[in-house]
Amino acid sequence: MEVKFKNDIQYIIDLNNYLNQNSKSFNIRKKIFTWVPFICIILYAIVLLAKYYWNITLLLVVIVLLSISLIWLFIISKSFNWLVSKILRSSIKNNSRFTEHVNSTTTIILTDNEIIKKNVSSESKVAWSSINRLIVEDNYIYIHAKIGYIQIPVTAFKSSKEKDDFINHINTKITV
Repeated sequence: MEVKFKNDIQYIIDLNNYLNQNSKSFNIRKKIFTWVPFICIILYAIVLLAKYYWNITLLLVVIVLLSISLIWLFIISKSFNWLVSKILRSSIKNNSRFTEHVNSTTTIILTDNEIIKKNVSSESKVAWSSINRLIVEDNYIYIHAKIGYIQIPVTAFKSSKEKDDFINHINTKITV
């Protein structure tokens, strides 16, 4: 069974977002990035309050600082994936090495012994025994292997029957 699709920058960005959402270390870094400014402002406000002990003007400043930090926390936590995607898109467009990969075609071949992924720059083979699981989402199919991920856009399939056959073939090989 074989599936071919033309690569796109959005596929790379979506794979990066998928990996980030499922990465423990990335989620820790995201929490640190969003919570550290908030905690710093709270500590600064506590120091100011302890130093001047409930001065009304100072209390208003502290309330404003806390409000700004809460707004910052809300905005950053909601826009973090967008910011990462924008930076990644910019770095891909500015790197000529990725341009060749992005404009190429990827072929996924399912054989009896392995999954073969071919593109212009490489060919990789993944044995069925190293496949951990298969994740099917609205736009992509992710094959989790011990060495990495294989991402297949749903648009690569000509019909839903072809997609279902592909998924069933992988599921039978994984469970064997």
